[in-house]
Amino acid sequence: MKWGIPSAEFEMIEQTPPLTPKDMEDRFIGSILSFGFGDDGYGNADSVLSAQKAWEYASKRLFKKIWQCEYIDFNRSDDIRLRPEAQNRPKGFYFSKFKLPQNRSTTVSQFRVAGRSLIY
Repeated sequence: MKWGIPSAEFEMIEQTPPLTPKDMEDRFIGSILSFGFGDDGYGNADSVLSAQKAWEYASKRLFKKIWQCEYIDFNRSDDIRLRPEAQNRPKGFYFSKFKLPQNRSTTVSQFRVAGRSLIY
């Protein structure tokens, strides 16, 4: 994807962590490999920069036409409010456990309220 990830980062990727019996009981279906870009000033990944990289990739390569809210300006990150209870993400590659919502007709706002525990 030519995101400027140093080759040394790829060499440090560990095996995908297996799901535990408790994970399966909690309906997790697997793990997602993610990458945290930048630094938030506290040693964690910069959430806005990480989102910007993913958005730019999706909007240029996955979708021919994609809508973006006029108020989202990744270059003015002070205008972007992050969910206060969201966990910090590490810099570099990391795995997150994932499960699908039980109700597929859930709206985005309902999903965010009810599904805060979907990615760890």
